[in-house]
Amino acid sequence: MYNPPSLARKEAFVTASYPHYDKFAKLTRQEEKLDIIDRGAVKKYREWMKCLEENCIKIKDHKLFWRSNADPERLKMLEKAVSERQQKKTELNPGNIAQTAEDAEEGKEDGKKVQIEAVERG
Repeated sequence: MYNPPSLARKEAFVTASYPHYDKFAKLTRQEEKLDIIDRGAVKKYREWMKCLEENCIKIKDHKLFWRSNADPERLKMLEKAVSERQQKKTELNPGNIAQTAEDAEEGKEDGKKVQIEAVERG
């Protein structure tokens, strides 16, 4: 069965003037926040899909969303882990972690308004 490598950190393959550079970079930042992207490691498609499923995540239009069918307890655990990682980074690097636009923006999916934290709900 065909299992091609997945392309991560797409912004590294284009220049900053490329029309989709910002959305590629934003996706990478979201993946890093969730700790689902490995530095330098290449995942194959099936490994990547399994990783997303295990972490209750889906990707749509270069954005991460919590899966709407995710187990609520699993989702709480994942959200807590993300929050704890961010808190630890802030404690280790006070003043270096600035809130980015995607941390504060709101998004919509399937007509439902969602608050973006690490990823959107949808």
